[in-house]
Amino acid sequence: MSQNRRLERLGILLAVLMSGAALGLEVQQRLASAPKPSPPANATAPLPPATTPDGELLPLPVPEDGKEILGKGKDLIRIQGVHSGRKQYELTAQRLVLTRDESKTAVEGIRGTLIGNDGKPVAAFTAERAIMHMQTKDLDVEGQVLVESLDREEKVVFSTRNMHWSARDERLTCPNPVEVTQPGVLLRGSSMVADARLRKLSLDGGVYLEADAEKVEKGLGVSDGSSSQSGGRTRGTASPASQRAKGGR
Repeated sequence: MSQNRRLERLGILLAVLMSGAALGLEVQQRLASAPKPSPPANATAPLPPATTPDGELLPLPVPEDGKEILGKGKDLIRIQGVHSGRKQYELTAQRLVLTRDESKTAVEGIRGTLIGNDGKPVAAFTAERAIMHMQTKDLDVEGQVLVESLDREEKVVFSTRNMHWSARDERLTCPNPVEVTQPGVLLRGSSMVADARLRKLSLDGGVYLEADAEKVEKGLGVSDGSSSQSGGRTRGTASPASQRAKGGR
């Protein structure tokens, strides 16, 4: 009887998790066969790619008539991205390379912060390099990227390679495989689109989900009074059928 109850509870937990409530996120999985959106028109690098045969990033060369600025010690280069009169992000970098017309700026060895509508930081990220489009304030982030929300209660972290920030839409686009974690939850997808707060995620391709039932249960406040039973770990791979689910805090 208790075993049936346990299986029933795990089934409920997994169903709730898949609906997004356990994550406090809005998650959308689109059809794997659906065409992926074309990259933004301004998502081209201002300089020829500089990588090793293994794909590792090398320092960008300084273009003819371009400029290079180096940070010294703790005195790093600081850049702000302001769109429509509001600061959306700020960066510190170890090296800056400007194109001749200064329409694009490349920064390397960066740490960045995304700023919410209230002017407070909502997420932090590190990356090997970023290309800032001076007119639109869009960012093309290159190399290994790690992004972490600053929500203490429902912290979300994801890692990927390459990322685009659209200043107009305030949206992060990750064209490569991504891994998303939150306490008790692991998600993987072939690509992802997210808002600045990492509260709304749109995953493409076959999505893998792994959840610690005990942690999810505690987060949801689900209990049948049998606190002596230990939680289990639930794994699943989302079907390719399109689904959209909304969850609240």
